[in-house]
Amino acid sequence: MLNSQCRARPIKGRFVLIAIAALGVFCIGRTVLGVINPNFTPVDLVHDADTIVSGTIEKSASADEWKLTGAKVWKGAAAAEVVFHLKNVKADEQEEVKKVFAGADHFECILFAGTFKNEQKAFLCIAGSWLSIEAGEKGRWSVTGFNSHMDATYAGGSDMLVRMTQNLLAHPDSSLSIVPVSAGVSWLEHCKVGHVPGRISGMAAVEFNGDKTNPPCIFVGSSEGDKLFKPVKGQEEFTDVAAAAKLDSKSQQFVWLDVDRDGSADLVTYDGNSIQVRLVKDGGFAPADPAMSFKLDGCLGLAVCSVAADGAPGLLVSTSKVPLLLQFDGKSWKESKLPALDSAGGKASACIVADFNNTGFVDIIQPHETDGVLWKGQAGGFAAPVKCAVCTGGGMARFTVGDFNTDGSLDIFLSGEQKNGLWENDRKGGFNDVMKFGGSLRNKVPPGMTACATLDLNHDGRPDLCFLYADSVFKYHFNRGFRCMGEEGEVKLPGSELNGRSMGQVACASADFNADGSQDLTVAFVNGDVRCYYNNSFDILGLRLRLTKGVTGPVTASIWQDEKAPVCLGTLPVTGNCTPTFFAVPMADDVTIKWSAPGKLNQVKKVQIEKGTLDVVLE
Repeated sequence: MLNSQCRARPIKGRFVLIAIAALGVFCIGRTVLGVINPNFTPVDLVHDADTIVSGTIEKSASADEWKLTGAKVWKGAAAAEVVFHLKNVKADEQEEVKKVFAGADHFECILFAGTFKNEQKAFLCIAGSWLSIEAGEKGRWSVTGFNSHMDATYAGGSDMLVRMTQNLLAHPDSSLSIVPVSAGVSWLEHCKVGHVPGRISGMAAVEFNGDKTNPPCIFVGSSEGDKLFKPVKGQEEFTDVAAAAKLDSKSQQFVWLDVDRDGSADLVTYDGNSIQVRLVKDGGFAPADPAMSFKLDGCLGLAVCSVAADGAPGLLVSTSKVPLLLQFDGKSWKESKLPALDSAGGKASACIVADFNNTGFVDIIQPHETDGVLWKGQAGGFAAPVKCAVCTGGGMARFTVGDFNTDGSLDIFLSGEQKNGLWENDRKGGFNDVMKFGGSLRNKVPPGMTACATLDLNHDGRPDLCFLYADSVFKYHFNRGFRCMGEEGEVKLPGSELNGRSMGQVACASADFNADGSQDLTVAFVNGDVRCYYNNSFDILGLRLRLTKGVTGPVTASIWQDEKAPVCLGTLPVTGNCTPTFFAVPMADDVTIKWSAPGKLNQVKKVQIEKGTLDVVLE
């Protein structure tokens, strides 16, 4: 059962049930095109296999032989000892196959054997590569060479294929194990929201003046004057209400934060000289209060960051040196500098602020060019900084967070000027770049983005990624499950062409702008035009998570279904500003929400979803 309806006729083959692949360390010497085979998916692989065995690969004492240790039989039967030998590998692939096995030593691989498309075949997924193998006697398998055709079945790492296999076997014929073969995103309508002159610094969906009953407004930051667009009720159009709301800011950086803790988000803006606050009162913005301003020479980014036990407002200011933590005491900002690290690798980018290790305390990562700096949150503040692997690879970077391998912890996608990275969280705040094992992310994602975002426009409960470029087309990579992304190029932005060429994009935001239950998309283009794309789906099953009034966050929350074989449907930060955090739910049933708050680990709340989208407050 799918979790949404579509006004137009759905694409044939939009969903199939999914299985899982295993983790690799190196993908050597071969080009992976990232094309998806809709006729032989992981579900076909798992369903048709007579034998499925996974385990850790280790070198045998015999030459050119490797063995499985800690073997796990998922289906069928297997010999007590499973051995792979490389004697029969094609001559021109011998050295490359040997490198794959050597690079995968002590990493997981998975074997499938059975009758596929009326033919007896066997495959080994190892180190991000697919190999053809043939059965011998007493658990011995002969590797014959690479099988690049299987990349079209699954192009993720082998550790994820193991998890996917486990998930499919635990939830046969269930919406908890679906896998898309296309993005499944289409637009009902689209409209021009308005035009924003100047350099656009970002966009946000905002419940302006604390209005939770009507669709959110669209805020666009600009060097020549910020804009606020309000949806026209019952119509798919917007009106510019910036002047009526007395919005006079010019934001180079901005964030929405409930500074006065009245339940309505306020605008915190940096204009190049100072941080200022525009409180939202009675449907408009109050003039900047000098007592709330903070003089600042240079700002790379602003982020909500509460360290107080009661969730009092906090602001993290990224600079080219040490980040600043500003806490609002009810009248003015109180400054505290984070402890510095003696050395950092090159130019700094804006900080990434979230609870990465699920302790309830906010952590901070500042990526530099060759490494990063991590401040782990703790009671009363932050621990001494340590080096972190998350880096840009050169120049400045854009980022977004999401649980791309669905393990209940936040991962990071980072786009630098020269390279991209998919930084997977070890659930303790340690990160490893798994870009090579992210499906279409391997070779279909140029660096140098103007923005990136974690979205779920197909409402399947898996975090997708969208990428914006100043000189290229918009790209949407959908999650096929467990970090394996796909991009078939079918998600377009109508009305975004000028003189026959696609206009570049600079910012985006997602929310339900026409109150039909689905997540829509707004995009700001290089020429200043802003357009809204209304999702063709409706009646979505989902959750909207909020924090208690006056609590800033961010709080990392994850949602789960099926207590016997739990499946994580998503993990995202929840803040006390702007709009609630949306999670799509694949099927009507009980949902378990998990989060931690300072001093309160492992909070759990169970809700039942029968239809529509449910609002939930995390107390």
